[in-house]
Amino acid sequence: MSKVIMWVAIVAIVAAGGWYFWKQSQMSVATTPVAQTTSETTQKPQNTASASSDSNLSADLNSIDTQLQAASAESSSAGSFSDKPVAQTQ
Repeated sequence: MSKVIMWVAIVAIVAAGGWYFWKQSQMSVATTPVAQTTSETTQKPQNTASASSDSNLSADLNSIDTQLQAASAESSSAGSFSDKPVAQTQ
């Protein structure tokens, strides 16, 4: 008999939770505005390309190459370290 009561209680709790979430979703739809009005302004795109953009890109590329070479050199020197066991003392 106690198993039946437990299952009835579980079904009731699940049903109440489902009804609660369904009710909340219905309320949020009712409070959502149907139409939203916004004032739109059109902006003219600006031409940001300049004659020096190629030279700027080349300078950036050179900077990246230099940084990658430095990172590679540091990584190879760090690879020479090896773990050595430490004697455990009490």
